[in-house]
Amino acid sequence: MMLPAQPRSALGRGGLWLSRSSEYRWPHGHGQNGTVRGSLSSTIIADGFLEMAELTIGMATYNDFDGVYFTIQALRLYQDLQDTELLVIDNFGCDHTQEFIEGWSNARYPRLTEKVGTASPRNLVFEEASGEAVLCCDSHVLFAPGAIARLKHYHQAHPDCLDLLHGPLVYDDLQNVATHFDPVWRAQMWGTWGLDPRGVDPEAEPFEIPMQGLGAFSCRRSAWLGFNPAFRGFGGEEGYIHEKFRQAGGRSLCLPWLRWTHRFGRPAGVPYPISSEDRLRNYLIGHLELGLDPAPALEHFAESLPEELVVAIAAETVWGQEAVESTISEVSEQSASPRVPQDVGYVVDTPEPRQGASGAGGANCPAMPSLSLSESTDRSASSRRAIVCFVGDRPHLVQQVLALRLSWLYARSPDTDLVVMGPAPVLARLPDDLVKIEQRSVENEPEWHGYYYTDSIISLNGAGAERLDHYSHILRTDVDTFITPAWNDFHPAEFTFGYGGYSNDDDVRRRIRDIAAQYGLTHHGITSIGSTWYGPTETVRRACAFSEMLIKHLLTHHFASDEGRWPGWYRGVSTLYAGEIAVNHCAPDAQHSELLDAPTTSLEPISRYAHIHCWHTDEKFSKHAFMAGRYTAEDAQDLKLENVRDYCMAVSFRSLCDLLPPYGIADALKDEIEQLIKLGLGPVPQCTTGL
Repeated sequence: MMLPAQPRSALGRGGLWLSRSSEYRWPHGHGQNGTVRGSLSSTIIADGFLEMAELTIGMATYNDFDGVYFTIQALRLYQDLQDTELLVIDNFGCDHTQEFIEGWSNARYPRLTEKVGTASPRNLVFEEASGEAVLCCDSHVLFAPGAIARLKHYHQAHPDCLDLLHGPLVYDDLQNVATHFDPVWRAQMWGTWGLDPRGVDPEAEPFEIPMQGLGAFSCRRSAWLGFNPAFRGFGGEEGYIHEKFRQAGGRSLCLPWLRWTHRFGRPAGVPYPISSEDRLRNYLIGHLELGLDPAPALEHFAESLPEELVVAIAAETVWGQEAVESTISEVSEQSASPRVPQDVGYVVDTPEPRQGASGAGGANCPAMPSLSLSESTDRSASSRRAIVCFVGDRPHLVQQVLALRLSWLYARSPDTDLVVMGPAPVLARLPDDLVKIEQRSVENEPEWHGYYYTDSIISLNGAGAERLDHYSHILRTDVDTFITPAWNDFHPAEFTFGYGGYSNDDDVRRRIRDIAAQYGLTHHGITSIGSTWYGPTETVRRACAFSEMLIKHLLTHHFASDEGRWPGWYRGVSTLYAGEIAVNHCAPDAQHSELLDAPTTSLEPISRYAHIHCWHTDEKFSKHAFMAGRYTAEDAQDLKLENVRDYCMAVSFRSLCDLLPPYGIADALKDEIEQLIKLGLGPVPQCTTGL
């Protein structure tokens, strides 16, 4: 039920703003003599000091002007901000954000670029706040009407509250909500979105929850316990701060009316670095601080990271950097081959703490458990990844998959197999270092209307595809792609995709959302999803299953008699339309990565990208020009494997040497090409591939 209105705090007389040139003191003043120039909303200067606000709404931001703009403006337009301070901590240093905050929004703007990650600037929100209560939110969050007024009333009614307060996340459909995190490990995170029915009604009473996403949370400033100052980068905060409050006598509560929605979609990609190593390190630091068992975190991250890396991070976290080299050496001796036999269980024992070692856990930190894998655990399966593609019985596709293979061999990935699906006659012409899964093409089946692009989707759930479950993560990719050595450092925690250039106008976007609604699938606003997907195997295969259903719907009900017209609604990209709906529904936290689907025309170094994709272009490198045999010696002078364009050219020419009849080339031409690519320089023999 609605909380009754409370009398206004004696400390909060809102509505008085300082001019832009006014001076005031921060409670923990930065700058010379603690004096800072700026503007402040709804607070008062009394006798030269900053008077307490009733509530501070603070956010940390990193290169997110648009998010800050709309979050701040929505607060100013639609919420009660009397006796409320607005605070933006910028640890990127965006001049446009500073100009907007200081020039128009009457909020405070500390620029603190030396603060790295998310935990440190969130701590600063509480350190710099003048409010008796603090609401900390992400810089791309919107609140339900009336939420801020009710939060101030709640804090007025509970002046001694030691609890950490949350509200339900509202999905992009503005109907469904997530009231909490369930304490479950998934996708390198501790916590999965959950729903308690008590939170469906916004007028329901508050109730206790185990944990919640930290897009929005609140507590009394005096009750804030802080994130561990050793945290760095992104991750490890959810669950940790909730347990810290519980151990101090507080609770984590869901206030059903404190509703907020979060912008998860990042069409331009995530602007800040996300490191699996930082995430694991933070979890270990937090677990050790709170006396929690770190074994589940170690076991979970060992499913997606190399064993020696997991143990090295654990050693550094507990005992300090000096333990790392010996730990890696010991692990390497026990694991000489990256492919551990499936029928052999083994144990990696961490070393005893060294005298004087000073890791994040401190001198008296608890001993780390050994990372054990019993005989029943398929370590080679759980730690390995796969690049998965389908190759049809067409000459140019066979050549392209051979080029992809060469790039995979060039990358020398210790944890990745190349899995090729396709008809038996095609697989028989491919080298045996590939994992081959026989699949028939559906191109000629009436229900698919000759749409052979569907093969790359259907194959992931066709006959024999259950073998993919032996891999923790898979990259679903087209065959006209290349892998680079940067793949070995590509370990994103979230479901990740490359760019797809199909969402070209409002009509296309509306049609896609209408189909999602027709099937009762949730669309979270993520768009421009390409054909390259990377994520946990189960999630990728599930998204493919939904895509299969949706492609059939599109071909039958939208393009049966009219293929449409590019760049509008067009049959040729039905797989991308279906994929957008499927990924939104199956992977609501999916993120775009600029490391996938790099164009083959780029002159940038291959070290910048993990994956390269042949786009439709006439510029070098063009797969169409290559298939037509139009590249001559003049086109391939002075190839440099270090840049993307030349790398693709060299690998593609070298792949011709692996073609078997009936598509093979003359032995003499093979010798010339092999010598050329071995050197990486010199003229290319003029030939027509006939592909």
